[in-house]
Amino acid sequence: MIDLETLIVEKDEQKTNDVLFDKDFGVSFKLLHLEKTELQQMIGQHTKMGWNKKHQQVEETDNEALTTDLLKKCVKGWKGVTYKWLATRMLLDRTKIQNMDEEIEFNQKNLLFITKRTTGIDAWIIEAIRESTNFTQQQIIETKN
Repeated sequence: MIDLETLIVEKDEQKTNDVLFDKDFGVSFKLLHLEKTELQQMIGQHTKMGWNKKHQQVEETDNEALTTDLLKKCVKGWKGVTYKWLATRMLLDRTKIQNMDEEIEFNQKNLLFITKRTTGIDAWIIEAIRESTNFTQQQIIETKN
């Protein structure tokens, strides 16, 4: 019988995978899977005790800082993020763009700009990071071949 603990991927061998976000434009994000314990630790780092109006102690989480740290840690790249695609998510001054099909360089600054200025991408990324099936699909394909 196999000991389940021996099947877990070690922290320094964590799995990254390209996860499709927008099929029409071929936009995908290279994401690092985050284990439950790591996620809980990050949440704990951004949670403090405060007081509500009824003078009861409550936990308060700095969601913006938590989201920023999760994005920095878990998004390792992207594909298909072009000016043309970005123009479907926000108003751009197209007169300043020479090639709408040019892929935008991936870096932390661009990542945070896009996720803060568009609706839903940051929430989708966080959910995708937590969903382990996004990181096992490649293993399934390799097993079938």
